[in-house]
Amino acid sequence: MRALLADEFLEIGSSGRLLDQEAVIESAAREPPFQWRIDDFAVRPIGRGVALATYRLSAWSTSEGDARVTRRSSLWVQRAYRWVLLFHQGTLASPLDR
Repeated sequence: MRALLADEFLEIGSSGRLLDQEAVIESAAREPPFQWRIDDFAVRPIGRGVALATYRLSAWSTSEGDARVTRRSSLWVQRAYRWVLLFHQGTLASPLDR
C-alpha cells in the first residue's frame, strides 16, 4: 500500500476525518474482512500526469443488502514513471443513489 500512496498523501474519510499516509495504512491493517462492489467507475485526465478517478463503492461484511455505500474520488499523479495516489475522499451516499 505504501508504494501506491504519495509521501504527502491525504484522505478525507467518509467520517470527515483527515488522514495522512501512515494513518491510512494503520487503519487498513485493522479493518475486518469485507466484500465490495464498485460501480460508475470513471477516470478523467486533469492535466499532464494527473488523473481523477471517481466511483461508487458498496461494502458489506454479511449481506449485500446491508452495504455501506460511499461515493469516492481519488487524485492520481505520475511520478518517476509510475502512478501514485495523492488525495482521496469518500462521502457517504444512499444505497439507492445512482
